[in-house]
Amino acid sequence: MHPNSIFRLQGSDADQRATMEALVQEIGFGMVFAQTPDGPRVAQSALFSTGDGAVQFHLSNGNALTKSLHGTDALVVVNGPDAYISPDWYDGANQVPTWNYISIELEGPVRKMDDDGLVALLDDLAALNEARLAPKTIWTRDKMDPALFDKMMRAITGFEMEVRAWRPTFKLSQNKPEADRLRAADELDKQGKKGIGASDAGMGAVNAPRLAIFDCDGTLVDSQANICMAMEHAFEDAGLAPPPRPAIRRTVGLSLVEIMRNLLPDAGEGKHRDMAERYRTSYLTLRSNGLEHEPLYDGMAAVLSELDENGWLLGVATGKSDRGLERCLDHHGIKGLFVTLQTADRHPSKPHPSMLWQALADAGAAPDNAVMIGDTVYDIHMGKAAGCRTIGVNWGYHPIDELRAAGADHLVESMEELMDALEGRR
Repeated sequence: MHPNSIFRLQGSDADQRATMEALVQEIGFGMVFAQTPDGPRVAQSALFSTGDGAVQFHLSNGNALTKSLHGTDALVVVNGPDAYISPDWYDGANQVPTWNYISIELEGPVRKMDDDGLVALLDDLAALNEARLAPKTIWTRDKMDPALFDKMMRAITGFEMEVRAWRPTFKLSQNKPEADRLRAADELDKQGKKGIGASDAGMGAVNAPRLAIFDCDGTLVDSQANICMAMEHAFEDAGLAPPPRPAIRRTVGLSLVEIMRNLLPDAGEGKHRDMAERYRTSYLTLRSNGLEHEPLYDGMAAVLSELDENGWLLGVATGKSDRGLERCLDHHGIKGLFVTLQTADRHPSKPHPSMLWQALADAGAAPDNAVMIGDTVYDIHMGKAAGCRTIGVNWGYHPIDELRAAGADHLVESMEELMDALEGRR
């Protein structure tokens, strides 16, 4: 950590922690240092921030650190971007070359994870990083032979470090006059290194954007009739009795295959995928016949416009397909308002937080500055799992009592109440 305190993060402890945890999650790689009987050693590893003050990683069983880490203190270093600063970019003589950089040191005790914890870590790392490769279909360990996966897992060890000390350095020319900072920032912009130049006079931390992430069906748009009709047609086409509409509505928000698992719990995976495809075909048929109707809820367009004007970044996390979501947003002329669009095509089903992890990365937002807005318990659970604030709306698919029981931070019954909750007025 740099000894000059001007290069520290500014703001409340909670804001600083949120910024650091978001940076660890976004970079996702670092170096682990610890003492061993053979002397100090270092290992490089993928990192996963749990969002509650811990960092997880795994090492090969043959790594020099693996046998010594459990029960000891370790140091993890996460390096962000860096850039050379030429003396010619500063005004006046007698300047020397220097570097801007972002780095965080994390220190704390380390424990060995059990097998279940290691598997969860591997799944989380894969989901987080696969989501960044959109539009490719995400890889999951379901594509592996279970016996081979188990054999390979036995060759690594998972660890979790409880972070008791966070030591950040955000060295962004804050010790120079404003004119020098601006000039250096302009030169770095030309090199494509905009994020490492500090251009604000009082720069001490990266600005923290606010991100509002909306579910689509039942939150942005009223699609109940479409979904129920398409599901009924899909079941009839397969020679099955359609589920009651309340049962259909309760599954909205999940991915299609997960919906079929809920509606046909005794069927096999092949049947679930077949029914998901039948639903897609049925929905497209409704659309081609002019029966599709997904109106925005009254007042939602004004809410989105006001949030955009107030500086919020907007996103969507939905069980819809990429094609279905883009068609819906284009129809209402609002696609351009959103900086991140996450769908079930590229992520595990809600309530897994993969969609929100990617939305946060796209927007450069910390979980503490993000809000998940939805109408189902799946939305609330997903938001909680990602460390975001959650708002439950009462105009969608799940009753308000269930949203309350799921732990929603706010419950709203009107667009006015939604704006108040987002802007901290209630």
